Formats: sequence, C-alpha cells, structure tokens
Amino acid sequence: METTLFLARILAVVYVVFGAGLFINSRYYSKVYGDFVKNCALLFVASLILLVVSTVIVLVHNIWEWQWYVIITVVGWVGLVKAFLFLVLPKKTVKIVGGVVKSKVLFITGGLIAVVIGVVLGYFSFL
Repeated sequence: METTLFLARILAVVYVVFGAGLFINSRYYSKVYGDFVKNCALLFVASLILLVVSTVIVLVHNIWEWQWYVIITVVGWVGLVKAFLFLVLPKKTVKIVGGVVKSKVLFITGGLIAVVIGVVLGYFSFL
C-alpha cells in the first residue's frame, strides 16, 4: 500500500496542477503542443521518458481491483500506449492528437477531468 500512496500523491499533484493549467490557459497549452510536435527530437525524448515512467508504474502497480487505486494502473497503461504510439507511429499520432488539441472545448474538458482525477487521488492518498 505504500507504493500505491506514493504514486497516488505524485499523480494527484501533477494532475491537479496540469489540469488547472489546461483549464485556465487552454490557448497557451494548445500553442505549446503545436510547438512541441514540430520538434522531432523533443517529441522522441519526451516519448522515451513517458515510456520509462509508464513502464515503472505498470511494473510496480499493475493492480486491477475495482478500488480507487485502479486509476494509477489505468494511468500507467494509458501512458504506455501513448508512448508506444508516439514512438512507433509518430506522424499519424501527431495528426490524430493534433485534431483533438485544436478544440478549446476539449482542452478545457481535459483540464477538468485531470483536476477531478487529481482530487480523487489526493483525497484517498493524503487523507
């Protein structure tokens, strides 16, 4: 349970801060993403980092129980799939994700979802 609480606390902070940023500054983050995908080296390095971090999460916390901490497992697997797609099919993935990123509504919605996930993880791990 220590590993679960540790990962949940980290993810709670990251999701609340990043989600709030997406929600409050969606236009800025849309521009950041546009700049990010234009830099192949940066996209490659970030995808490798995501692959490593997601692999670590899955290896230490691959728990598929219908409890609050399944969120951590899902985050790990989603990260693995995302890293795989960006590393194996970068152009197609950038094109697909780029279409989604252009929508301000989806950015704001994504930010709110991230904040909710962060608050749930924070509630169960810090209290």
